[in-house]
Amino acid sequence: MNETTRASLFLLREVLENDPRSRLLDEKEALLSASNEVARLSSAAKEKAEAYARASDSEDEAKIAEATKAFHEAKKALDEHPLCRDYQLAYGALRRLNESVEKILFGPFAEATFCRRSHD
Repeated sequence: MNETTRASLFLLREVLENDPRSRLLDEKEALLSASNEVARLSSAAKEKAEAYARASDSEDEAKIAEATKAFHEAKKALDEHPLCRDYQLAYGALRRLNESVEKILFGPFAEATFCRRSHD
């Protein structure tokens, strides 16, 4: 890799890391990580997921339905927590930015690969 390309990539990384969307996601992640309530909800969702997995191994339809409902409710409570919703919104904005950058940088290569494959 030549020096101009290397410098450009480092600059791009720096710009992306300092983008307000990236900084916002970092802030939301810190709030999420510091929340005892979110940790409790996350732990409950994991426990219910494990219970659902164990119930799925049985043939007891009522037990499976009960475990499915319990897992759904625990996951919904976690997903609907304001800190989780804020994090997901910030994550989505940064993901769209990264997808745009990826498309600009690598789109021509993907299209060239696709074109070559379609003519083989």
